[in-house]
Amino acid sequence: MRTTYRNQPDQRQGLLDWWAASTGIHRMIEVGSAFGDSAAIWMKCNPDLELWTVDPWNDADMLASFHAKHSGNLHVHEVRAVSVAAPPMIAAIAPVDAVYIDAVHDYANVSADIKAWRKFIRPGGWIGGHDYNRLKFPGCVRAVNEAFGGPDRVFCDTSWLVRLEAES
Repeated sequence: MRTTYRNQPDQRQGLLDWWAASTGIHRMIEVGSAFGDSAAIWMKCNPDLELWTVDPWNDADMLASFHAKHSGNLHVHEVRAVSVAAPPMIAAIAPVDAVYIDAVHDYANVSADIKAWRKFIRPGGWIGGHDYNRLKFPGCVRAVNEAFGGPDRVFCDTSWLVRLEAES
C-alpha cells in the first residue's frame, strides 16, 4: 500500500527528514547529484553520513556549484561518471543503506539505474528516487512499478521509496 507524506515548504526536506529520522541511513549513494542541493540536504539531516554522489557533471557551472557546497567535506565522495558506468568504479563500498536515483527520468534510464544500483543496497535497506509523477514522468513511474510493484512511500515532491527485503 502506498503512503503519501505531506512535506514542509521545502518539499524535499520532508522526505529527507523522514528518511534521516526513521531509517538509520549511514552510507548512501545519490545517483544524479547535479548542483549538489539534495546532497547538501542529506548532509544537513545527517552530518556523519558517508555519501557517494554520482554525476557526469558535464556542465562547468553545475560542477562549480557542487564544489562550492561540498569541497572540503570528507563525508561527500564525488564520482564523475554516467550513472550506469559508475557501479564498477565504486563496487568496494557495497553494501550501502540506501540509494537515491535522480538522474535521467525516462523509462530506459530509470530501469537501468534500478538494475545497476539495487545490488549495492544491504538487505532491509532503501532504494528511492525522484519524479514519480504519472503526468510528467510516466516512464519513471512505469520503471518503478515494474521493478517493485510500486513504491512503498511517495512524497509530495514526487520522491518515492521502496524498502528492500531483509534476509531471513
